[in-house]
Amino acid sequence: QISRKPEGEQIAKEIVELVSERLRPQIPVAAIVTYVSGNCLIPSEFATFCPQMHVAMYVDIWKSRRPTCVNKVQKALIKSCTDTLVDHSGFKFRRSAYGIDDPLVSLLTPPLSACAAQSIVIDFSVNSATQLYLHNLVSICGGLDHRAESMILLVRRWAQDRGIAHTTAGHLSDYAWALLTVFFLQVAPGSDSVLPPITCASEFEARQSEFEAQQTAPAKGGALKSTAEL
Repeated sequence: QISRKPEGEQIAKEIVELVSERLRPQIPVAAIVTYVSGNCLIPSEFATFCPQMHVAMYVDIWKSRRPTCVNKVQKALIKSCTDTLVDHSGFKFRRSAYGIDDPLVSLLTPPLSACAAQSIVIDFSVNSATQLYLHNLVSICGGLDHRAESMILLVRRWAQDRGIAHTTAGHLSDYAWALLTVFFLQVAPGSDSVLPPITCASEFEARQSEFEAQQTAPAKGGALKSTAEL
């Protein structure tokens, strides 16, 4: 019940269209990407605190700016986009987390046709590197052994159920839990290890470079993409 469902990609596409329709006129060069980390249709009480979908907007604000300035611009963009989505697209604000490395806000979407007119809770961020790394790590490990992806999802859900996966409270992030899980699957004694040492750093970097190249696509007339299309 915690694994990703086929309906998740349809929900992700609808959310991308909804968000990009409102934010694209405001920021034409932005790329909107969705990361689906689990079952989007889990009970809303749990999803309110642990959203299973992350919507990230990528826009070039890095060049010729100091890191402190970039962080301020990043937060300002999140606040501006949040105000736009809440005021004009029917989203509802849930909570914010500006004190972590990758600041984000949680929003409740308007009713979606892809999930029988239900609303779901999503996280929204700008230039989230952590979500990109997590997505690539899970994809690579899942390609090596399908059990690895299931184990990463299980450990993530276990940490969320026990309230030890909230970065705002100083806990490990989802990415850190994923790294611990991968390490555990690598060091199991003898032939019981599920994953070999990941020597495919070049593949990881290639995926990252491919994704970063997609970020500039809207500026060149390209379409916004979801992770299913990358």
